[in-house]
Amino acid sequence: MLCQKCNEKQATVHFVKVVNGVKAEMHLCEKCAPQQELPAADNFDIAVSDIINSLFGGSAAAAHTKCGRCGTTLRGFSQTGKLGCSDCYDAFGKQLEAPLKRIHGGTRHAGKTPKRAGGGGDKLTHLKKSLEAAIAKEDFENAAVIRDEIRALEGGSGK
Repeated sequence: MLCQKCNEKQATVHFVKVVNGVKAEMHLCEKCAPQQELPAADNFDIAVSDIINSLFGGSAAAAHTKCGRCGTTLRGFSQTGKLGCSDCYDAFGKQLEAPLKRIHGGTRHAGKTPKRAGGGGDKLTHLKKSLEAAIAKEDFENAAVIRDEIRALEGGSGK
């Protein structure tokens, strides 16, 4: 992309400004960029801990909650982005649920199985394929049993 000011050199400075939902972009070369009044890039330093803290809403009481096994606090997690042990998921379960949904789109780990390991997916995927096969064979009694197993795995949502 060429510089929008001189139309000669390659643009290496890209500035995007959004005001009241209106987006304005500027693409400038290194020579033309200093001539423009752009904010300094050092104003945009954001730490991972700031992002995690914003996800948890900054509750001071919740930040002091400790894991009974390893002693990790929610504040410690928000600063490092790492939990101390598997028990931390139980200790911070309620506080982790909303951020995990926002970040990952859900709270259930779907995972993947490598194809070379014969993986067709997890148990839920296998049950859904079995359900389709039972319906195709018109084996509705077996299909109902499989459907109930799927509902139990999905948390009884009745989907």
